[in-house]
Amino acid sequence: MPEAHERGVVLVVDDSNVARAAVSARLVDAGLDVRDAVGCSDGACVDLERVGAAILDLELGDGNGVELARTLRATHASLPIAFLTSATTSHLATEARELGPVFEKGRELAAAVAWATARVGR
Repeated sequence: MPEAHERGVVLVVDDSNVARAAVSARLVDAGLDVRDAVGCSDGACVDLERVGAAILDLELGDGNGVELARTLRATHASLPIAFLTSATTSHLATEARELGPVFEKGRELAAAVAWATARVGR
């Protein structure tokens, strides 16, 4: 697997078109390439070879970000994964923190972009 700095792509998975577009736009503005997906089934099908990090919504229409993170890590164990949610105190957010940082949608978007840039930046 290539080193993270050679990959340069951030996977963004969110079932909200608006949220996915907002996160993707901020990552592109930061100079990163983005591959986006709508939900768990779509995200699980992404070729991760060039993906250097993933930002997953916790509550997806066809599952949740924790399940997707475990699926992605089954084949790419060292993939850095962060989560976005509106409910940072939920049980699911607590479970997600065992796999990566959890950022509050809207309020902590800049921190999520900084996190991704630190892992994938070129």
